[in-house]
Formats: sequence, structure tokens, C-alpha cells
Amino acid sequence: MRLSLQQKEQLFHELRELLRSGRSVHDALDILAGSRSTMLRTVVSAMRANSGDGTAEGYFAAVPQAFSDLDREVVRGGESAGRLDDAMGYLSAYYHSLDRTRRRAISHVLYPLFILHFGAVALAVPALVSGGIEAFLSQAAGFLAVFYILFALAWLVLRAAVGAARVNPAADQMLQSIPALGGTRIALVSSRFCMLMGILVKSSGGILSAMNRSATASGSALFQRGADEAVAAVKGGAALGSAVARTRAFPEAIDRAFQVGEASGRLDEEMERQATRFSEQFNSRLDFISKAVPRMIYVMIALVLAWKIVSFYLGYYQTLSSLVQ
Repeated sequence: MRLSLQQKEQLFHELRELLRSGRSVHDALDILAGSRSTMLRTVVSAMRANSGDGTAEGYFAAVPQAFSDLDREVVRGGESAGRLDDAMGYLSAYYHSLDRTRRRAISHVLYPLFILHFGAVALAVPALVSGGIEAFLSQAAGFLAVFYILFALAWLVLRAAVGAARVNPAADQMLQSIPALGGTRIALVSSRFCMLMGILVKSSGGILSAMNRSATASGSALFQRGADEAVAAVKGGAALGSAVARTRAFPEAIDRAFQVGEASGRLDEEMERQATRFSEQFNSRLDFISKAVPRMIYVMIALVLAWKIVSFYLGYYQTLSSLVQ
């Protein structure tokens, strides 16, 4: 049972609106159970039937295939803070950004993919003339296979790197240092961390436990290591702001937010401000990547096609030269 990005965005939006109207999570799910989407009905039914301890988090934990650790941690933080509707709103906006970027990336990559397939067919035409349909299909398929294998490898490497960054601080630090991609990851994990910190601190919960829970929800092993080190230092008598800064695990903006929030007594407001800023950075970086990657693919395809065309005519010229001699 897996929901699309658009379905998750819509589900969290509707839950936020229903919660704001005063309904409980169970009542809201009863209303959403009438959806015409088969998958959404299945997920909502599973949530209602296996709610566990009856908490809001329990409803989402009942369907781990549909909701990630981030979803459950944000829901748990929002519930403990009495701001469950705000938590649903954050998740709705988060999945809206991901869905919008995915759609833009697909629209931008369509033309380069058309050029790729057109070029593969055009370059295989001589093989059709000289060797027949089998030679034509073999050459065109071989040309396309190279690109699809490269794309698949790049995707698998990226997935593996992100997975490693969730559990290995060194891998996370290396991923964050990659141009463009690193900045996007920093903005993403920072927005998650600051958003949940703001919610938990405002609920008058313990700051140290809020740090650990927010670092876990961020999905960053580097943040988790930094939170552990900062919590240990504070328990040993260090000031919160300086303890966080010494870990060098967080962006400077988060270090300053802790220092200013500690001095002013408004750590929740500082975290919410940084969550907004990092969310905006994340969205702008996603927009840039959704445009830049297809352009890079287009340039790569154009260069390969140009090389193939030049190679073909050079070979043709050499053949003519040998016949003349």
C-alpha cells in the first residue's frame, strides 16, 4: 500500500482542515474513508482498523508502507505539542513541493528524451539499409541501452548515498559537500529539524529530548551525531548554544538560532523562522535542479549524437577513399 506524492499531499491537507474544524483524527479518517480512490480507501481503512494505542501516531504507524519515519515523527511531535493541525500542514506542504518538482522534472526531460530516441533511430538508418531490420533494431537498442543503464546506475548510486547518509555521519557529510545536491540536502534536513524543534519547544517539552527527536526526524546521521554530542555537553554543564556550535554538525544559521533563542528565551520562534527559511531554500533548489538536470541530459545527448554523426561520416569518407585508391 503506497500513496503517490499527490495523494499524500491531499491526505495531509484534508486532515489539517478537518482537525482545525475540531474533529478528532478518528472522525477525520471516517470522513476520508469515502474517497473514490481505491488505494486511499485501503490505506485509511488500515489506519482505522489498526490504530494501536489510539494516538495520532498510532494511526500512521499502522501503515508503515505508506508513511515514512519522518511522517510518524512529525505527527507524534505535533500531537505532543497540541499542534497536530500544524504538523499536518507541514507534511502537506512538504509533499506538495516534492510532487511539484517531480512533475517539473518530467516535463523538462521529455524533449531531451525525444531527441535521444530520434537520434538513435536516425543513426540506425544506415544499418537498416545495409543489414535489414534486425541490424537496425540491434543498433538502435544498443545505443539507447547505454543511456538507460547510465541513468539507472546514477539513480541507484544516489539512492544508496541518501540511504547511507541516514545512518552514517561521514557519508552524510560527504553528500552534503557535493555541489548543488549537497545544498539541497542541507536545506531539506534543516527544515525538518527546525520545524519539529519549533513544535516541540513550543509545547514546553524538554529541549534536550526535542533535539534528539528532531534530529531523528531530519533523516540526517550528521544531525543525529551533533544532537547526541550537544545533549551530552549540556548535561555536563555547557551552554546550549555553544554546545551546538562546537559539534559543527549543523549549518551556521541553526547554530545562531540556538544561541539567540537561548539568550532571548524564544527558541521556538527562532526554530520556526529557520524552518521557513530552509523550506524556501529547499523549494528554490528543487526548482533549479528540475531545470538543470534535463539541460545536462540534453547537452550530453547532443554531444553523443554529434560524435556518432561525425564518426559515421568519417567512416563513410574513409570507405570512399579506399575505393578510389
